[in-house]
Formats: sequence, structure tokens, C-alpha cells
Amino acid sequence: MKHIGLVLICLLVCADVLGQNQGTVFMKGSLDDALARAQSGDGPSKVFVDCYAPWFGPCRFMASVVFPAAEVGRFFNENFVNIRIDMGTPEGEAVRKRYGISAYPSYLILDAEGNEINRLVGGARADQFVPMADRAKDPKNSIASLKAVYEADATTENAINYLEMLKNSKRDKELVELMDKVFPTLTDYERFNERMWPIVAASITEPDSPVLAYILENKTVANMFVGEEKVNQLLKSVYGAYFTRVLNGRIGSPDRDVMERGVMVVNMLDLPIYDPLVVLTRLVAARQDKDYDRMIDILENDVIHLPLRPHRAIYEKAFTMIDDYSEEQRERIRKYFERSAAEYTKAAETAQINAKSIK
Repeated sequence: MKHIGLVLICLLVCADVLGQNQGTVFMKGSLDDALARAQSGDGPSKVFVDCYAPWFGPCRFMASVVFPAAEVGRFFNENFVNIRIDMGTPEGEAVRKRYGISAYPSYLILDAEGNEINRLVGGARADQFVPMADRAKDPKNSIASLKAVYEADATTENAINYLEMLKNSKRDKELVELMDKVFPTLTDYERFNERMWPIVAASITEPDSPVLAYILENKTVANMFVGEEKVNQLLKSVYGAYFTRVLNGRIGSPDRDVMERGVMVVNMLDLPIYDPLVVLTRLVAARQDKDYDRMIDILENDVIHLPLRPHRAIYEKAFTMIDDYSEEQRERIRKYFERSAAEYTKAAETAQINAKSIK
């Protein structure tokens, strides 16, 4: 009997340890089922909804790495009824329309009646994601509540709290508008401290941003507080996205001053000659001059040296969006794509050989 008692105790202890180390438990069923469980009084009264797209890398990362982590599971299992909804299904489409989901992954935090308390958008590491969700689950930290607090008392702390939740919720337009208003009122330490910098960076969506202009004019100060590598990465990201839109014709008549400033910034970064942003900048300058021979020279001599994904594929695609090539130019581009296709084929064959080598 003593042995049986010891076995039972061991089983109970093991079960408890396993439960503590369990990742996030997502219930089966519909959103209505999750809301019904939250209303039952048997467990958490809030619902956490992972609105995911199975084909999207950040969604897969969260599902395979972050949510299975023990510390993440402890938090979410204690605080929420958790459910995952594929946005490509009929229910996902209904949820997308009901809550205005426009980016993946999106995470809704709902009360038991299905009212949105808050939302988070985008993937994050476990040590980042849990604190973000912990703050977002408090109704006092909803967008509406933080906005009301800020409008009643526009202190720096209230502004930063509101800005941070706008960033986490991917409310880009509201974030940009508020940042443009708040940023000039801050000290340099408040602008560039560890908490504020990610918010500042997220608010700069266009190269004509007044916030970006301040950073460029005061780059030495920004480097000192934030670190030159982080500041340079922001500049690369902003101008890389802008120049890509110009190259692909999504900006029909780009502002010449913005273009010239962008070229100046890229030159200031002192990047290697085959850096994707350097190649992109040269392509854009040639396209703006309608110097297609120079564009094709860059394609043949520079783009060909870039990694197949993602930059090379994007830059190559831009050459299919121009109509007024000469026949000679068309022939050069066709020959380039034949050469590029051979490299893609060789890469695919190598990948297949590697796959077969795995026993």
C-alpha cells in the first residue's frame, strides 16, 4: 500500500510539473464556443484570438516557437480562453469583417461578450510578447481609454502610453498623426530612450516624415542614445521601402527633393557596392532618368550578384513593368532572365539533392 501511495504522489507531482511546462492550449471549436466558455464562469473570462494565415512566416513562427514555450503557456492559459482562427476559412472571413482585421498575425483580446478590449499585431519573441499581452488585457489600456486619458491630461507619460498601444495595435495612421504632434515636445532622452525608440521607428512610414527629418539633422545625438547600428537600420528600412515602390512604378511622380535626400542618406551609410540598397538606389536613379540601358547594365552586373530571395526577385520583377524598351533592350532583358532562370534551376536542383541526402 505504501508503494501505491508513493506512485500516486509521484504521478500527481509529475502531472503538475507537466501542466506547468505546457505551452499555450488553444481550444477546438468556433469563436462563439470560446465566448461561451468565457461566460461560463469556469476559468478565464477573457478570450484571446490568434487570427492567423497558415502561409505567412510570422504566423508560423508564433505557432511553432512562441506559443509552445512554457512561460508563454503559463500566462495565456491562466488569463484567457485561447482559440486560433485561420483567416482563410469562412469563419475567419467573418471574424476579419467583424473586427476589421487587416494584417497578420493579429491577436484579439475580447471580453466574454465578444467586445474588443485590445489587439496586438505582428510576431514577437516570447519575452516581448507576454508583457505586451499582459498590458493589453487590462481594459484601462484599451485604445479608447488611453486616448481619453491623454486628451484629459496631455503629459509625456500619458502620450507615450497611448503611442505604445497604437504601435502594438498597428494603428499606423493614428500613430503617425500623434507622433508628429508629440515628438517636438519631447527631450532628446525622451525621444531616443529604450522604450520610445521602437515607437518612433514604427511611426516613420514615409521618407518625408518630420520625425525622420529631425533624426537626420540630429543623427549624432540619435546615434549616442540609440546606437548607430539601430539608427542606420531604420534609415535603410525607410528608404529601401520607398525606393522599391518607386522602382515598381507604385509612385508615379516621386518628389525630387525626397529622392535626392534618399540618395544622400544611402551614400552617407557607406554601404558595400553590392548591398541591395545601393543597387536599388542606382536602379531607381536610372529609371527616373529613363536611362534603360543603364538599368539593364545594373541588372546584368549588379542585380545578378544579389541573393535570389528576396531582393533580386523584387528588382527583377520591376523590369517587367516598363513598356517602352527598344527591341535591343528587350533582347538583353530576355537573355538576362534566361541566365537567371538557369541559376534558379540550379539552386532548386541543389535543394533537391540536399533533401534526398537526409536519411
